[in-house]
Amino acid sequence: MNRFTGKNVIVTGSSAGVGQIMALEFAKEGANIFLVNRSKPEETMAMIKAETGADCGYTLCDIADEQSIIAMGKAAGAYFGDKIDVLVNNAGYNGKASLVKDMKLDDWAYTIQVNLPAPCWFAVKSPPI
Repeated sequence: MNRFTGKNVIVTGSSAGVGQIMALEFAKEGANIFLVNRSKPEETMAMIKAETGADCGYTLCDIADEQSIIAMGKAAGAYFGDKIDVLVNNAGYNGKASLVKDMKLDDWAYTIQVNLPAPCWFAVKSPPI
């Protein structure tokens, strides 16, 4: 259908799982994709290239770190010419333990940092929508 042809889309947490599928589906719909992850999203980039023929941009980013988010915004802005149409705030963290009662305080603090303020920082520090 190509409902997103020519639209610029940032997808965080796109190296696996739901974020990877969202990035691929947006690309299938014609979107220009920029991936944001803690590690290089090689598999996602290869999937997008294989299924759509399109290249995509990416940057490495620790979403718990505000300076890293600012750098992401600059990289995405440079890639897209300072315009995005969709921001998919998918990245998240569920801690290192299955139960909150078993988590160390540092793990709990990191989980909160990633899952609460980081999505807001992405919205604020990304190029204009």
